[in-house]
Amino acid sequence: MNSTNNSLPSGTPGAFPLPLSITLCTLGAIVTTENSIIMIASLRNIKLRQNIHHNLVLALSIGDLFLGVGAICTGLRLAIPKLSAVLPLCIGNVFLQVTGVAMSHFQTFYISFNRFLVITENSLNKAMFDGYRKYIVYSISWIAVMSLNASIMSPLVQPQNKVCNVKVVYGNNYDIFRPTFLSFNALLLVLTVVFYILTLWGIRHRYRKTSPTGNAVVDSSKDQSTTSYSTNQGGKIEKVKTKRFLNSMKLVSIIIGALILFSGPIVFVNLSQERPHIVIIITLCAATVNSFINPIIYGLQIDELRQEIRKMFRLK
Repeated sequence: MNSTNNSLPSGTPGAFPLPLSITLCTLGAIVTTENSIIMIASLRNIKLRQNIHHNLVLALSIGDLFLGVGAICTGLRLAIPKLSAVLPLCIGNVFLQVTGVAMSHFQTFYISFNRFLVITENSLNKAMFDGYRKYIVYSISWIAVMSLNASIMSPLVQPQNKVCNVKVVYGNNYDIFRPTFLSFNALLLVLTVVFYILTLWGIRHRYRKTSPTGNAVVDSSKDQSTTSYSTNQGGKIEKVKTKRFLNSMKLVSIIIGALILFSGPIVFVNLSQERPHIVIIITLCAATVNSFINPIIYGLQIDELRQEIRKMFRLK
């Protein structure tokens, strides 16, 4: 550990707004509960894990679980003065949150990339995510994030009763950590939004390609009742396609909006310059909200997952 230097915060425990601490802790508890339920459901049902898209969504819950537990720890540390100065707890707390944010962004990127590959019918989808290959991709990403995060931690030896924060945990390597972490996560978010926009374009292009042109010629030699039946069937199929198209467009638009609104601040607000501690915590609250809505946006769209959760709680 390094000795204390000028980068050590001068604040004292107990000076942080209690309502914000309670909010963060409550959000963390909800996120932890939500994603724990999803993880248990995925372990109970092997069919959920076999589908590539479902598997990517389920793996997202691991990163969000890290972030949820980290939010609980941060909320408790900020609310209870004695915990604010405990260095080991602070190190574990920061590791969970930094790792959780990066893992969540990684998985969100993989989901958007997978959707793009599916809609464009690209063979790279199977090459990356088919069978056990997806677990190799996850493992490489997560191990790289955890290893890099742990390797640049260089905790400062702080005076007693001084607040421990991110600066203390990374010590003299803080100036390396901050731009690296923020730039990397900014890149992931930008790529995620880009691939979702390309997916929207692909969905629209496919819909326009498969929808009827309205210039079909009716064969007069066919029975009128047969022609009428075919027209009715075609109309029903078209309504189903239109509904799926609109639902897909709406879902992807919601995902893009949520990413920009909730995940964006923790990266882009802090990227341009170093912000006060309270601003960082507020952006962390926003990121935790994103982890709260991820299971709703992604998970509850999966029928098998909803059914498995109902079985877990014995709901009809």
